[in-house]
Amino acid sequence: GLVFCLIGGCASSARLRVQADDHYRLAQSYLSNESYNLAEQEIRKALGLQPEDVRYLECLALVHHAQVYQAQGALNATRLQLAEEAYRVVLRQPEAPPSAAVNYSAILLLNGRPDEAIAMAQRALPASWL
Repeated sequence: GLVFCLIGGCASSARLRVQADDHYRLAQSYLSNESYNLAEQEIRKALGLQPEDVRYLECLALVHHAQVYQAQGALNATRLQLAEEAYRVVLRQPEAPPSAAVNYSAILLLNGRPDEAIAMAQRALPASWL
């Protein structure tokens, strides 16, 4: 009984991971085609299944980041704030990729915070470079 439940739980977890990865790949495809609303819908589905996955969290941040300039080159303050919040969530994860720090530094620059942007960009560099 117990062994079956443990195996069944693992299979269920693996199925969730596969479903989440499918949504993630679809979100990436929509993002590359500049279909930002569809990308956001798909990555939110992935996060609904695997809320702690740093790849999914970073993808959501990238979607918001891409939408900052969506309206005729005007800066979208709401999307700027959403991107900043999303990058903060990514950067709290122990396995946050350096790309998240670099992209977040661009958001900080857009928010008129160059000193923080420089510090964040440096965080992405290997220690041997500093």
